[in-house]
Amino acid sequence: MSRAQWRPRSGKCAVCGRRGPIWFHHVVHRQHVEREGGDVWDFRNALAVGRPFLCTCHADHHSGKRRIPAYLLPQGAADFATELLGEDRASAYWRRYYTTTYGGRHAA
Repeated sequence: MSRAQWRPRSGKCAVCGRRGPIWFHHVVHRQHVEREGGDVWDFRNALAVGRPFLCTCHADHHSGKRRIPAYLLPQGAADFATELLGEDRASAYWRRYYTTTYGGRHAA
């Protein structure tokens, strides 16, 4: 895959829906992909999120303040995680790093 696809651009945050500058969040976090020997630039593992000053969705997720809801993750990311980690470990990964509950201000 191409690193160029990951370049920041304008669009819509997949978490809160605000339009403006976005970048791409590694659904399976980059350090975990690297540790498993996967392709960190596989675009199936990307989720568009607002950049700072547009929204705080990305920062809130990584700080643990408000995790991204799992239902917002693209099917390609689930496929990528299963290929990289196997079914059981991918399922455990979603439970650890994402939430299945509605996170307040984040809208579908």
